[in-house]
Amino acid sequence: MAENNTIVEGVDQTGNTGVEQIASEPTTAELEAQDEALENAYNYSQNIQNPDNQSALTGQRGERNLDDWRVRLRLAPQSDYLYNAPDPGILAPLKQTDGIIFPYTPQITQSYSARYSAYDLPHSNYRGYFYGGSHQDQLVVTAKFTAQDSKEAKYLLACMHFLRSCTKMFYGQDAQRGTPPPLVFLSGYGEYQFNEHPCVVKDLNLVLPDNVDYISTTDSNDSSDFTGPINTQSSTSPNFVSSILSRLFGTGLSTGGVQEEAYSTANDSTISQTVYRADGEARVPTSMDFNFYLLPIQTRSQVSNEYSLKDYASGKLLKRGYW
Repeated sequence: MAENNTIVEGVDQTGNTGVEQIASEPTTAELEAQDEALENAYNYSQNIQNPDNQSALTGQRGERNLDDWRVRLRLAPQSDYLYNAPDPGILAPLKQTDGIIFPYTPQITQSYSARYSAYDLPHSNYRGYFYGGSHQDQLVVTAKFTAQDSKEAKYLLACMHFLRSCTKMFYGQDAQRGTPPPLVFLSGYGEYQFNEHPCVVKDLNLVLPDNVDYISTTDSNDSSDFTGPINTQSSTSPNFVSSILSRLFGTGLSTGGVQEEAYSTANDSTISQTVYRADGEARVPTSMDFNFYLLPIQTRSQVSNEYSLKDYASGKLLKRGYW
């Protein structure tokens, strides 16, 4: 896919790209094994509605733009839910960037474990150990987001709600009801780091700070430039005045402390209802941190039929999305 306002780079969902391929051409056997592994991964999240999913993700892994090593978290190729739904709602800003592109380098903590059980040897100065298994623990991601105008505020809100949505299963009125939360793919730092590695969002911690300004997602004076300056409101704006009146009259008390009918905008014709909140408005912090946990996903078929420590140690499996 061609560059889009210097934000979207890489390949499109059909595997087409305008950049040079940086990895050697895989063999037919390798491609068949990878397609089977991807099908198993998609079965976990029921992302098999379109058979092009497998080849699309293979293309995303095989051809990358070396100049863009930013961290990205996105859905499976050609998925039709969340920001790829026909009506994505507040997730629409993520469609342009095909998922979350982190504006600042996030902190990612990884933990790998080998499990050993101990046994005691009689009349020995040492203990014995036998190997039980290995696994990778959850990834801990801490990322900073900022918003300087309403367009960035919309993107921040979309990122926040996308991660919240990824902790929910399809349920109720969904066509895919009963399906677990969607599979997401992590990429960044080059093909030997995160190369469309499959995972799921386990926990999300969001703290709305009390020591920063909040910015509206529907500022009518918003600049069309994504990096444009923040638009501040005057202290005499209608929102500011109405909030003062609400606090003053909301007590229901007049001079002398005699209680009267509680004040509301419904019985005050001098203040318009529209000054309190514009339709669909939300306010987000100008700076906040996201903390969330990702669980690595590897299917039993992949582990049994494709895994090789030799290939893992050489980096071949890293390029194919193995944790």
